[in-house]
Amino acid sequence: MRWLFANPRNDFDLERAVISMLAGDVFAAPRVARRLVLFKLLYYVVAASRLKAMLADRTSRRRRLAAAFVGGTTSQDPA
Repeated sequence: MRWLFANPRNDFDLERAVISMLAGDVFAAPRVARRLVLFKLLYYVVAASRLKAMLADRTSRRRRLAAAFVGGTTSQDPA
């Protein structure tokens, strides 16, 4: 999802559909609903094409979360 928002394009007027969804327009017009379906399809295609990078990012995040704090860098920090 981050990649989609970091590389914005308003093809097929998808921006309006996403804004409508984020605004909570659950009773959207059929045109907006079709655009949301198209956005979901685009999301799945992009996610599938970036699967390897996504898994590498996930592994990296988990590794950073598991890292333990070993002490501060100033004389006031406990060792």
